[in-house]
Amino acid sequence: MTFKHSLLLLIWAATFIALVSGLYLSRLSYQVLEEAESYFKLSPLVAGNRKLLGNGFFGRTYRLIQLSSGLIYQGFYIKKGALIEREVLSLPSSLRRRITVPNKVLQVSGFLALGVAMYASYSGVLR
Repeated sequence: MTFKHSLLLLIWAATFIALVSGLYLSRLSYQVLEEAESYFKLSPLVAGNRKLLGNGFFGRTYRLIQLSSGLIYQGFYIKKGALIEREVLSLPSSLRRRITVPNKVLQVSGFLALGVAMYASYSGVLR
């Protein structure tokens, strides 16, 4: 297997993992979103997203991704006032893991696919 084929395989694998993780997050949005949002009654992020994005497929999925990103980068979100610290701390750790792990996988695999594709494109490996 050549270097070119290895890069293409890595790009496809990372893209596939990101896609599966995104679909899993969509499924989770119908299973645990209401429970997770119930811990954030006063947080502006959750209240605003509920009004703005609605309850459709894409709205629920985006609301869950926003909430899990807020939990992953909680220091930033609390500092900016989007989440309230006591509400973040009240979330059970099992629910927090169930929400944040798929989003972390989505972010890492997406950035990996994008980074490798950019490297391969700009270095001329794929020509």
